[in-house]
Amino acid sequence: MTSITLTNGSRTPLRYPGGKGKVTRYVAHLLDLNGVDGTYIEPFAGGAGVAVNLLLAGRVKRIIINDLDHGVSSFWHTLTHEKSTLIDAIKRVPFDTHTSLDEFTADERFRYWRSVHDRYVRDEDRSMEDIAFDFFMLNRMNVSGIIKGGPIGGYSQSGKYNIGARFNKDELIRRIDAIATRSDSIMVRNDEGSHFCSRLFRGEIPGVQQSNTFMFVDPPYYRQGRNLYNSYATDKIHDLVARELLEHGLEWNWIVTYDDEPFIRDTYDCEQLQKYRYDITYSANKRGKFKELLYSPEGTKVESYDNVQLEPLDTASCL
Repeated sequence: MTSITLTNGSRTPLRYPGGKGKVTRYVAHLLDLNGVDGTYIEPFAGGAGVAVNLLLAGRVKRIIINDLDHGVSSFWHTLTHEKSTLIDAIKRVPFDTHTSLDEFTADERFRYWRSVHDRYVRDEDRSMEDIAFDFFMLNRMNVSGIIKGGPIGGYSQSGKYNIGARFNKDELIRRIDAIATRSDSIMVRNDEGSHFCSRLFRGEIPGVQQSNTFMFVDPPYYRQGRNLYNSYATDKIHDLVARELLEHGLEWNWIVTYDDEPFIRDTYDCEQLQKYRYDITYSANKRGKFKELLYSPEGTKVESYDNVQLEPLDTASCL
């Protein structure tokens, strides 16, 4: 199968606040350093930007994308199992980036957004395919892709930007189709993050060879998570994920990234970890470069590369 060029650009159809697709080349470098080309795992997948890029570029043979959020997991499950159903529903959407207000009025746009929003929020007794479509539409129509957010362009829908601004129908269908062609190499799960890690380390995830597996653990932001994600993590969940990684996962290859918060520093205060900070650019809720934390087991090889320049945490200034 023909592979595409590895890129930090987005090939996922989802917009995701905090999405890490922009560090794809860095993660690929870590795969090379650690001799991994088998399975790549994201226990908090969201838009799965890195996973999709690595798989389509042929850098790994299989990806496992897990997310507790039912909308996220329904979307990925539908993409990999019922692609035609999803694409047909997208084709029937009565607008895209090129549709003018004369063709689909501001009032019609708001009513369309409201109908999708209300179905998704209030009506859980529907098929996985229907949930997947509504999640996808809100992801494309809402500000920064935040499901809890309002529509791009506000309720008036009469300005320069509206719910069609991030809905390039043809491009989105191309992305979905490209990923779906690799469905046999994609496993989708709907576990809580610490439960997923526990099952992985106990050998309960089929087809995983520890020596040829790399996991990128990117939980919801500690501080902003509850504002950005439906399935944000509580302090208890953050702690349970860390406990699994530190008690049962130190022989595996993984990195974990977080916003730089005292709670996270305390939670990952383990002598058997490598600890770093690096700069990352946000585009949701706040813009500009900010510091994030990166942890990895001592046995996992990590170094600065491309747009990720690591600063040892032991020598970094304290918060």
